[in-house]
Amino acid sequence: MATYVASFHSVSAGLPLAIAIAIHNIPEGLAVAMPIYHATGSRSRAVLLGTLSGLSEPFGALLASIVANEASSKAAFGGMFGLTAGMMTYVCISELLPTAFNESGVGRGLIVGSFFCGCAVMALSLVAEKVATAS
Repeated sequence: MATYVASFHSVSAGLPLAIAIAIHNIPEGLAVAMPIYHATGSRSRAVLLGTLSGLSEPFGALLASIVANEASSKAAFGGMFGLTAGMMTYVCISELLPTAFNESGVGRGLIVGSFFCGCAVMALSLVAEKVATAS
């Protein structure tokens, strides 16, 4: 949804977001597939369900294409960006970080360091995109 809205509004806004989401999809797919594989022992089931979980993104884009079009106001775009940012932030703060901190045998320093490394990866991807489009 966010990629569609950002790209509809401006390709220069949509491209870095698409890159960021593509990078994000790698650990997301692993986060879905690994527990399924460990619970069932079936690689094919893990890959299938991991792939199916990724289909929510095209569904979101379809929904966004219905809501956000040329007649949409700037408020609609702003609202959709805000909604998406709020959902992603909520999941990170309420689910991912507490789960990481509850893992036994994992030091807080590793978790905090990994968090900031993730931020750095996203920041570097945006810088790389700016450099690539400036040429």
